[in-house]
Amino acid sequence: MYEILILGGIGCLIFIFVKNKFTKYENEINGLKKKLPQEFTAEQKSNIKKFGDDFEKYVGKKYEDNGYEVEYRGLNLGFLDGGIDLIAKKNDKVFLIQCKYWKKKDSITHNMVKEFYGNCNFYIDNNKLDRNNVTCIYAVAKQEAISFQAYELFKINYNNCRYKLYEC
Repeated sequence: MYEILILGGIGCLIFIFVKNKFTKYENEINGLKKKLPQEFTAEQKSNIKKFGDDFEKYVGKKYEDNGYEVEYRGLNLGFLDGGIDLIAKKNDKVFLIQCKYWKKKDSITHNMVKEFYGNCNFYIDNNKLDRNNVTCIYAVAKQEAISFQAYELFKINYNNCRYKLYEC
């Protein structure tokens, strides 16, 4: 009789131990799932693209209103834009602009800024532009979207590559 009670007690302890472990791992898995990129429906993707395109038009219009001739590469070339969405020219002054309508905190990383700056340098070299007349602009919709490391990179390269906030 005691053996049955002892075995029953051991069984209960094992059950409780396994259940606690399972719950712990389930919580860890749920936490990791939250960190994964969100999967969007086709309709959501379409809306996100529309917001991005509208933001590019908004930024381009701001330059046009200041007398710049604007080439809408992102809208016309899509992924073939070479990482430069807009080119704004006035006299000998040129702005190479990347537009990001991203609002999630820290979504713009220092690697993205480095890539954009590299794309700008490639464009400058291929088009034989005078670097003194070219400024690279990262147009953003929300300040919070820029990570700390990206912000520090902009501070270091302010004369050549900077961000500009366009809240709309």
